[in-house]
Amino acid sequence: MLFRAVEMNAKTLDPEIVEVRKAIDTLYTPLGKALELLCQRRGDEKLRTAVADFHRAYPPDFLPDVPCAFWTRHISTPNREFELFVSTASATGLRPLCLEYTEDIFVVQNRDKYRLCRPFFEVRPHHFRGLSIMGATGLHGQRLCDLRLMNGMPLLEFHHALLGCAFPDFDKHLRDYSRWLTTARRNGDFYLHYLALFICDGILFENFIATDPEERRFARERMLPSVGKALENFGVKPLIVQLLPSETEHDEHWRSHSGALHPVALNLVQKQNRNMQQLASCHFPAATQKETRYEML
Repeated sequence: MLFRAVEMNAKTLDPEIVEVRKAIDTLYTPLGKALELLCQRRGDEKLRTAVADFHRAYPPDFLPDVPCAFWTRHISTPNREFELFVSTASATGLRPLCLEYTEDIFVVQNRDKYRLCRPFFEVRPHHFRGLSIMGATGLHGQRLCDLRLMNGMPLLEFHHALLGCAFPDFDKHLRDYSRWLTTARRNGDFYLHYLALFICDGILFENFIATDPEERRFARERMLPSVGKALENFGVKPLIVQLLPSETEHDEHWRSHSGALHPVALNLVQKQNRNMQQLASCHFPAATQKETRYEML
């Protein structure tokens, strides 16, 4: 654990990471201020008209008429990050809205996508148990919505079943905006259209993690320039609130699920194949600096 702490300290002192982290911090708005600005913008007819005109070619029909707390992921699953989002959104009084990009392509290098196919559960404090639900090959390059568990269940259905168990009736807060994203990607500035959702229709709860090379590149090459374009187009920047604390935002713990969901997940994967469980080693970074144990089923 000492080695990991030293490794993370070395990363945070890297000049490139320090520079990108400072830039990322400019993307965030403190929650209280974001709520205040959202209220002001909802009453600014000129701004709302400008946003509506911008969206006219590709209207986001998935948006409700009320301001929202947004959480955007490929597939919504009730992991620790999701739990924090729901708790935070509830405290704001905003309607939670989870936007899913289920038609995106699976690549193993993306940790969020990887964890959808290799979920793990905190069965007791700092002790995690993984669950093998997918075959080891043939996943790369497929759409997430087309992936199936070894028992034939769609991956999307598996995670939504966990979600329904942890948060009953939460499915009314889910929207698949894959088609809208695809259209925006083909016909215009994709990220500008995305960020325009958070000008006066709600607040995005998100983290851009500077210590992760993929996210650092994404923030530097995509998100920061697009926020600049949004500011140029609308005169204000998108409302983005940092969800995870900076000190632990890199921890794999946030992608884990409550141990209470482990038997639920087991039941789901064993529905059609009672012999699929296999013991294997599991190599995940520790979620905290305390002793952390991992198992794979």
